[in-house]
Amino acid sequence: MRFEREPSATRLNIPEILMPESETSFRVAVARNQSELEGIHTQLNAEGRTDIAQIYVNGKAVVVTTTGMKLYSMREPHKTGSPSDALYLARGSEKNLEILVQYLPPYQRTSHHRHPNAGELYQELDGNLFMLRNRSTVQRLTGRALITRYETHIGFTTDEPAISLVVLMGGDSTHTHVERPHHQTLIKKAQLQGVI
Repeated sequence: MRFEREPSATRLNIPEILMPESETSFRVAVARNQSELEGIHTQLNAEGRTDIAQIYVNGKAVVVTTTGMKLYSMREPHKTGSPSDALYLARGSEKNLEILVQYLPPYQRTSHHRHPNAGELYQELDGNLFMLRNRSTVQRLTGRALITRYETHIGFTTDEPAISLVVLMGGDSTHTHVERPHHQTLIKKAQLQGVI
């Protein structure tokens, strides 16, 4: 695997998903170069993790721990059945959580939906993911965003793809789909709000 850039300052991002009374052992990170990949493996090995795999996406390595996870690929992603342009590269469950690694290509969007029985946590791993929440507010995802039950939401990208960790909390990942706005409508709303 050759990376698209030479090593820069190593940024290790092994998010630990913490929720009230619920902690998972799942780890995920994105390596942008060989130095970062080696650093991630060193950190995971220091934690005693040997269940490590990589999925390569656009010159980057998505590193995941595999216990309880099923890995997919860009060519054969997990299918959710939702009207979404997202590719799901890993899927698993632990305790009362459903965990997905999502790749959203440039100028694409997810389904527009809400969850009547679950909250949803998004963790930005790489790129620029934007969210329209409750049909009105657009935000650029930096770090984490918690989507509450019944809150409508749709993710979208501009010229850069996005890799995100998606965690459904509550054990019931039922989606109620609502009309999906056109991508240009989402971009215009983000521009009007000064997010882009």
